[in-house]
Amino acid sequence: MKNDAKIAYCTNVHAGPDLTSVQANLSTYGLAVRNSLVNSGDWRVDEFLGIGLWLAESAARETLLGNNLAKLADWFGEHRLLPFTMNGFPQSNFHQAVVKHRVYEPMWWQPERLAYTRCLIQILDGLLPPDQIGSISTLPIAWSSPTPSHDQLLQAAQHLKQLAIELDRLLQSTRREIVIAIEPEPGCAITDGRSMRSFFERYLLDDGSCDIVARHITVCHDVCHAAVMRENQRDELAAYRTCGIRIGKIQVSSAIEVDWSRIPRTERAKAFEQLSAFAEDRYLHQTTVTTIANGPIALHEDLPALIRAVPAPEFLEGSWRIHFHVPIFLTDAGMLQTTQADIPACLAFLDDAQPKASDSPLDSNFTGHLEVETYAWSVLPETHRGMSLAEDIASELRYLRALVQKKVFPQPDKSLHLRGEEDR
Repeated sequence: MKNDAKIAYCTNVHAGPDLTSVQANLSTYGLAVRNSLVNSGDWRVDEFLGIGLWLAESAARETLLGNNLAKLADWFGEHRLLPFTMNGFPQSNFHQAVVKHRVYEPMWWQPERLAYTRCLIQILDGLLPPDQIGSISTLPIAWSSPTPSHDQLLQAAQHLKQLAIELDRLLQSTRREIVIAIEPEPGCAITDGRSMRSFFERYLLDDGSCDIVARHITVCHDVCHAAVMRENQRDELAAYRTCGIRIGKIQVSSAIEVDWSRIPRTERAKAFEQLSAFAEDRYLHQTTVTTIANGPIALHEDLPALIRAVPAPEFLEGSWRIHFHVPIFLTDAGMLQTTQADIPACLAFLDDAQPKASDSPLDSNFTGHLEVETYAWSVLPETHRGMSLAEDIASELRYLRALVQKKVFPQPDKSLHLRGEEDR
């Protein structure tokens, strides 16, 4: 994977419901990230910076008007930015005051989700150079409550199969390969690797179009999500391979972890206070709880409600894992830990699983796409941020590239400076 991986940062970290604000954010932050990496010698002067492009539906439709797409492609090329992957999970404004469950709308059985994803395919096809494969991550069908019916899941699968057929036609006529990558998330209709494989086997690979579907409908493996669900990264990736399910993208991310049993009882209230700073109201922070080592796992819908339900934190036992995307270079957050160790475990499997010889520079089971998706910088407690958003993102990309290249990488300075919102 050392030579084949493509590294990007996901731009859903930036607000921007229209095309003008998208370009403004890329000009302000994307270019600054690349300049930082070039100036530090981590990227070559002539090297493109990978972009995981997020476009809200309004911005996507605007991009397809007139010659906006061609102009955007020229702009990316001029500034040496390469949007080889897109995040098609949030369809509407991902930075409104309260997002929570709205991010799961519309569902995949609704025609609006199909139409939006078709827009993204057209955009990615127009932005990518001729020899590049593209990936689009997407919603894991719906939130799990109310439980989707069998007919709704059939309709969702039918929409995905339609896209697979259209993407195969695109491949046959232009040699452009684009894959859709379904992203399991705790609490969703597809909440983990097991439910993902079940959905593929029951709804997607159940008829004569299975070869076409298996090529173009893939998995987006989010390291944070798998960690929250207590999955073994290597085992899950191996199980996908065994089932013939491709990995369309790896979202490189890390979660918060609290092992209460290892914290002295007299210090647990302090740790609980630190954790409470992560209980913010914009995004959903699903949390898994175990009360004993290797015991049963309880999934709680959101961290703030769980925090409020604890009367005496000094008596907490077991461990919590929280769906809060924290910087991937952090091993801890005060008295709290992170699941950062799952990242090299994931990458090690991908490296070990690469074929020894191939006519293609890419493993046929994995596109090679690695996307840093720390979208929560704006709601991260101030004590865990750096000096600027661009430098924060650049630090994550340096860390990831060092892992991919198997270099020893020192942890960034933990004495992060406080700053106001105007500095972000």
